[in-house]
Amino acid sequence: MSKEINTELVVRLRNGDEYAFEIIFKSFFEPIVNFADEYIREFEASRNIAQTVFMKLWENRISINPDLSLKSYLFTSTRNLCISHLR
Repeated sequence: MSKEINTELVVRLRNGDEYAFEIIFKSFFEPIVNFADEYIREFEASRNIAQTVFMKLWENRISINPDLSLKSYLFTSTRNLCISHLR
């Protein structure tokens, strides 16, 4: 995803655009699940973590900086939730 598309999607997301959220979700859900599964090795828990990541993305959309990488934001959130899950 190019920086311009990333910025546009985040701006639209921040404005409550559900279609922008859908694009982000469809683009990143499976990679996030797979990433989480590498940490915790429990597929259903990995799916739950991915769902939580996207729920928090929507809830905290106003605070997301459009100049930062959305991909990094999502994967860092996933990693943090995986670590919490393992504790």
